[in-house]
Amino acid sequence: MSSDAEKISGRMLHILQGYQFAGTLYLINARRVEIGGLKCYPSLSDLPETPDLAIVLVPSQAVLGVVKEAVSMAVPHVIIYSSGFSEAGETGRAMAADLLRATQGSRTRIMGPNSEGLIQVPRNLPLSFSPVIDPARQRARFRPGTTAVVSQSGGIGFAVADHLERAGIGIHTVVTTGNEIDLELSDFVRYFATQPDVENIFMFLEGLNDPAAFVEACTLAHAHGKLLAAIKVGESAAGRPAVTAHTGKVPDENLDFKDLFRSAGVVPLADISDVIDVIQSKHRLRTATGRRVAVVTVSGGGGIWVTDQLATVGLQTPRLTPELTASLRKYVQQYASLLNPIDVTAQAIYDGAFAPVLREIVAADEIDAVLIVGTFGYDHKLLLDHDFRNAVEQSDKPIVVFSYTPPSNDATMEFETLGIPWFTSPRRAALALAAVCGRVPSSEASVSSTRDVGRRADPEVASAATDIAT
Repeated sequence: MSSDAEKISGRMLHILQGYQFAGTLYLINARRVEIGGLKCYPSLSDLPETPDLAIVLVPSQAVLGVVKEAVSMAVPHVIIYSSGFSEAGETGRAMAADLLRATQGSRTRIMGPNSEGLIQVPRNLPLSFSPVIDPARQRARFRPGTTAVVSQSGGIGFAVADHLERAGIGIHTVVTTGNEIDLELSDFVRYFATQPDVENIFMFLEGLNDPAAFVEACTLAHAHGKLLAAIKVGESAAGRPAVTAHTGKVPDENLDFKDLFRSAGVVPLADISDVIDVIQSKHRLRTATGRRVAVVTVSGGGGIWVTDQLATVGLQTPRLTPELTASLRKYVQQYASLLNPIDVTAQAIYDGAFAPVLREIVAADEIDAVLIVGTFGYDHKLLLDHDFRNAVEQSDKPIVVFSYTPPSNDATMEFETLGIPWFTSPRRAALALAAVCGRVPSSEASVSSTRDVGRRADPEVASAATDIAT
């Protein structure tokens, strides 16, 4: 531990004290008597009691000795911030293996190495050196919320939380798992799955050691009603080697993450704006019981466009049954297409046919959600239709609008009144529904597990940490 707040080890103490951490801090520094008014101890074994958590910020060559000390003292949790392990070639991988061997048969669990730590906002527990949470640098403290961020990249994990905070979305926890020689991203998903004050779990992945454990954890989270969304990087020919250089993971070129996410019920994202969209939509929309979407459009091209985007996020646009098709046919022109997308054509607005079509679709058991496609920049006739408004207000299924022209101010006010999220991007409209559509069990989840199941345990790294060794 250092007294210099410009060094990583010094910043950790600076941040903990800036948050007025209420637990007991033990500082380990053999060359100092005290730092910042706190007594220093030469080593872990010199502490007056066994701490709940050891934070390791020493050069890579010294980490093994600290971990062995922690194991001998039965310290339950260790976070290793030091780098130079699995990402550093054969020598680093051998050092990582030595660390894991040192914990075998013990109660000590490791997060990292190469981790940027974590912050648990509701409990005021900042265990990171990230400038994003530094009270001397940050724009504003994270507001407590229901979103957990689990990231294999330290910098990106805290950056995503920063973006969410600026969008008005509260944070529950940020966890950065680093090289994952022991505790993995899946362990934390499993942990957050059962936490009643967590509703959304966002993941930033570079790779997976055990795809089966990932699907298992996501299935548990779905059973508890959580929204799961993820960004997967390192998919390009140039990106794959960079993953190995960063977190030491060796990409499995035979693993299709699109299929894996679909089987695990994870919403695939590509950008930070996607993260914000899906979390906000989860809170604004009703929850659907399945993933079957009806696209009701006045534009053939617009309907096809959004239908393609629905498929990319794992949603279905099934053909309508003959019974529902026959029921709808009586409202629309003969040239209207009643496949799905359901192209009622612009004429349906002027014939007054749009509202009864919507009402029938909302009532159909074969449909779980509705995506309306239209132009709301110049003609508000549909939004002012009393029957249309009633159909929307009485719907027990989520409804989203894709407006392929920018909606007018009057239209946006009507959307707000009706409680309909609207988007001028078909991808964003599809993501909004993906946030609230239920997971469909899939045989694609039958990937084999290669993990040592005996090592699994709930990663209580962030819980009951009243005594922290540094």
